[in-house]
Amino acid sequence: MREIIKFAFLSLSLVFSNCAFAETPDPLCWEYSNEIFKVSILKSWRIKKNSFNVLHIDNLGSNGEAVSLSFNVARMSKEADLFAKKISFKNDAFAEETAQQVRNRFPDYKILKHGPTTLGNFQAYFIEAEYSLNNLGSVWSLHSIQIYTIRNNFLSIIHFEGTKDYFKKKESEFNLMISSFNYK
Repeated sequence: MREIIKFAFLSLSLVFSNCAFAETPDPLCWEYSNEIFKVSILKSWRIKKNSFNVLHIDNLGSNGEAVSLSFNVARMSKEADLFAKKISFKNDAFAEETAQQVRNRFPDYKILKHGPTTLGNFQAYFIEAEYSLNNLGSVWSLHSIQIYTIRNNFLSIIHFEGTKDYFKKKESEFNLMISSFNYK
């Protein structure tokens, strides 16, 4: 019986130690890992797409509320390299140029905050914005955060987006998961 208890305790400890945020009150998570990066994901989020360079997860609330989180990591190509050269971790021009491109699809796109940050202990740049999505006669107010960084010829774009109110409810979960992101 003692061995069973020790085994159960050891197994539980290993599960929690695999979560980068195990000391939090709700450590129910699993670790996603590929050849490039790893991140701890709360089990209350579900996988929508998982491939070599894209991990897309979401969390649905009641009343049509939703948030999604995408981790896109791509090897630098000529196009990505040109885009990456525009990313300046201290320059407002990148945010405005990005906003101009997004406004082609979302005319009311408004940057709330932007600037330098870190992702996996590397320099990064974030843009936080709000905009509306008109689809089939319905209008949703959306809120998003995008984080851009480059490491070892890989361009990473993290995109967290959701309906405005639900975004605020889930922002702490996003921060918790994104804090566990790291490159291998």
